[in-house]
Amino acid sequence: FIKGDAESLPFEDHTFDAVINVESSHCYGNVDAFVKEVSRVLKPDGYFSWVDLRGKDMVDETESIFNLAALNLIHNETITKEVIQALDEIHERKMAMIADNVPKVLQSAFKDFAGVKDSQIYNAFQDGNAVYLAKAFQKVTL
Repeated sequence: FIKGDAESLPFEDHTFDAVINVESSHCYGNVDAFVKEVSRVLKPDGYFSWVDLRGKDMVDETESIFNLAALNLIHNETITKEVIQALDEIHERKMAMIADNVPKVLQSAFKDFAGVKDSQIYNAFQDGNAVYLAKAFQKVTL
C-alpha cells in the first residue's frame, strides 16, 4: 500500500487499468480535483468505478464534476433502495456489535456512522434527502 492524497495522487500519468472508489469521496475537500486525478492516472481505455452517497441537493453538482471529456459514462444507477435493503438486513448484527464493543457514551455516534435504522443517514435515504449513486466510466482514448 502507498499512502497518498486522493486529490493529488502520487502516481505517474497513465499508470492504472482501473480505479475503484467506494464510499469515501464525500469526505474529500475537492472532489473535482479527485476526478481529474483519476482521469490523469488511468491508462487510455481504463475503467473508473465509483459508488458513494450524496445529499439530494448535491447530485447535480456531483454529476457536473464527473462530466469530463476524458471520461465516458458507461453505467449510471441510483442504488439507494438496495442500500436500504442491505442496511435492514444487517441492522441487528450492527446493533449487537455496537452494544458489545463500543462504550455507551459513544454508541449513538457509532449507530449514526453505521447507518442503523433510525440513524440520520438511514432516515435521509428513506425520505429521499440522500441518495446512493453508482457510476462507471471508461477513459476515452485521445
